[in-house]
Amino acid sequence: MATETSATRTHASCAVEGRNGVTITTNGNPNIALKATRKVVNGQPSGLQTSSQKGSFTYSTSDGRSGTCTIDITSTFDPATKIHTIKGTNCGRTVDTTRTRGS
Repeated sequence: MATETSATRTHASCAVEGRNGVTITTNGNPNIALKATRKVVNGQPSGLQTSSQKGSFTYSTSDGRSGTCTIDITSTFDPATKIHTIKGTNCGRTVDTTRTRGS
């Protein structure tokens, strides 16, 4: 069985309380798109499994900070080697992680 999934997340005045009681509110700029592919054979992952998130949102805080956060992340998992890799950028920070999963 193989699946290809696409979804869009649009923040619309999403508010959460952060540290020290500071409220963080996010809004889509315009949104974050998710794409993923998966293949399963005999109940096990088969072939390269991939996902990506791309887009941006704006944020403002109750203590006066604000800005834009851009996301461009790609994740892969190779079930043959059990290697999981995440690369890209998240809110101006570089993400580059590779790990080997247990059996």
